Order: sequence, then structure tokens, then C-alpha cells
Amino acid sequence: IVNKTMSRELNFIEVHIRGNKLKALVDNGSTNSLITKSAYDKYFSHCEKRPCNLTMYTAGSVLHNNVIAVTQLCYYHLDIANNPIEVCGEFLIANNINNNSMIIGANLLNDPKISIKTTIILKSLSFLSFQTWCKR
Repeated sequence: IVNKTMSRELNFIEVHIRGNKLKALVDNGSTNSLITKSAYDKYFSHCEKRPCNLTMYTAGSVLHNNVIAVTQLCYYHLDIANNPIEVCGEFLIANNINNNSMIIGANLLNDPKISIKTTIILKSLSFLSFQTWCKR
């Protein structure tokens, strides 16, 4: 289950994976979706990852050696009628993402299967289903 809370500036969701709560930032301004190395190691270490060394540009800073790998994960959003919409995409694995466990970025939010429905969901629902698994 994902519970949505809105702050004045940022949209956070609470992601539950196997009974554990993770904090995720929903950020359409972020080109990529990210997961911290600690969250990846704890929940998805069985998923394949590829080494990656990217320079990360954020609002106000440049981070070198923060992004260390990339993985493919899949999850479900539930639409307003509780129909599951499967989304698979790339998550960059980073050492730190500003005290968030995940960032759901534009590469997933703008997926044609969910882009219109996501806008409606994020504005009108207080919870979503979020189940994750490796892309096979």
C-alpha cells in the first residue's frame, strides 16, 4: 500500500515492500527513477544490476560517484477503478538521494500506459498498491 502525503513543495509517497515502509519522492522533474543502495541491497539484491558511473545534477549541486549501478524493476499502480497497471523501468542505484529511499521519476511517471492516470491518481487517491519485482 502506498499512502500519499503532500507537502507544499514536494509530493512524497510511503511505499510498503514486504511489510517495510520506504519514503519515496514523486518527482516528474527527475529524469530518472532512483533507489538507494541500502534499499536495493535489502529488498532487491536478487535482481540483476549493471555497474554505472554517472555524474548526478540536482537542484543546486553536482554529485560525482553517487550513482553506482542500474537495475530494472517492475511494479503495479492501481487506477481509480482498482485495475492494476504494470510498469517496468530503470532505477538508478545511488548511495544517497536526500534522505529518500526512492525517487519515482519521469522515466516511469511519463510511461504512456500510466501518464494520464498517474496525474489523476496522485491528485485524488490517498493510497495505491505498489508491489515490486525484478524485470525478467
